[in-house]
Amino acid sequence: MMAELNHFIRNPKMTLTPHVFVSLLTLFLLVGAGVANAQEDIIVFTPEEKAWLMAHPVIRIAPNPNFPPFEFFDDEGKYTGYTSDYVRRISELTGLKIEILRFKDQSEVIQNVANGKVDVLPFTIKNKNIEGAMVYSNPFYLASEVIIVNEQIKGAVTWEKLRGKKVAAVASFVEYDFIKKHHPEVQAVAVDSTKDGIRKLSAHKVDALLTSLGPASYMISKYGITNTRIGGVTGVATDAGFGIRKDWPELTGIINKVLDSMDEEEKSAIYRKWIILSAPEKKTRIELTGVERTWLAGHPVVRVVMDPYWAPVEFRDDEGSFQGISMDYLKRLEELLGIRLEVTEGLTWEEGVTEMRAKRLDMVTAMARTEERETFSLFTEPFLSMPVNIFARNDISYIGGPENLTGKRVAVVKATPCLIG
Repeated sequence: MMAELNHFIRNPKMTLTPHVFVSLLTLFLLVGAGVANAQEDIIVFTPEEKAWLMAHPVIRIAPNPNFPPFEFFDDEGKYTGYTSDYVRRISELTGLKIEILRFKDQSEVIQNVANGKVDVLPFTIKNKNIEGAMVYSNPFYLASEVIIVNEQIKGAVTWEKLRGKKVAAVASFVEYDFIKKHHPEVQAVAVDSTKDGIRKLSAHKVDALLTSLGPASYMISKYGITNTRIGGVTGVATDAGFGIRKDWPELTGIINKVLDSMDEEEKSAIYRKWIILSAPEKKTRIELTGVERTWLAGHPVVRVVMDPYWAPVEFRDDEGSFQGISMDYLKRLEELLGIRLEVTEGLTWEEGVTEMRAKRLDMVTAMARTEERETFSLFTEPFLSMPVNIFARNDISYIGGPENLTGKRVAVVKATPCLIG
């Protein structure tokens, strides 16, 4: 069949015989079916969703113009960032044409949402300013909130430590409302953007900045700001997704299907591209006081508790050796301090903590701070922030938060802060 078709294509004046016509028709049907099946294998849209896409070929998207690495306009005016890769995928899988609207700042974006000139907000955390006009897609990013401080504020940072100080947050973001509502003991300072907040912090015009970890790390790294640091974690993590016009429920379902179709490998590739930054230059020595050096000389071995079953934070591998994030920190501490950190064998994590309470062991590698634990432990500055997540069966609808768990049976791991506090 292919030889006859090839001959016909090369000789357009050749008579189209019934046999060749049937061959051509069969080929076109096979190719068309293959394309259709390939599309159906990716996402199956309902007839109503297909009709909606046909009736709405263009959607207007208004990104935050200055919110790197999540979304921003580059030097050539092109929309780029973490969320832009998700927007591009939506366009590819739905056939929608995306019209990018560029406004001066996020406040102007919100104004145009209220005026009905915007169909979709690409990176949105639940915000009272848009809830009357928009609904939210399923989340595609979990934003961990951190407190960035300048070098004048030493040690771990708490809200009590910030009492009376100037704490900045972006005016149009939920962080600013959070400060105003929950922490009247500090002076809330509104800034135009994370970039503006980092610069004010570096110039000592404010004492701290409440923001998401991603944009703060990006700004500090990009502009080489060396006099700021992450002073503390708030324990608050918020979901980010797309904000969609309230009168377009079909589009909400379509975008959710696109997000669900993206596997973890694809999402991880986007995350690595935009969020994970190169590590700063490795230190080979640290400055210690005479008292600290004397203490280390008198304590060449420190007895350590690790959890053998908490991968990837810390765990025992198939050969019986401890591995994980905590183990990497221990190795680095040994290099910098010149002591041996000896992991105790044969104990569960809970048994190890009991031994430490009795002063028969010296240190726990990854322990969340609670009031009860503060009675027998001192805590370093945090080295890891892990938001608490809720996992449910496939037949349970979206839960959202702990407030929706009333009356349900909820399992937690023994001796964790979820159970304690």
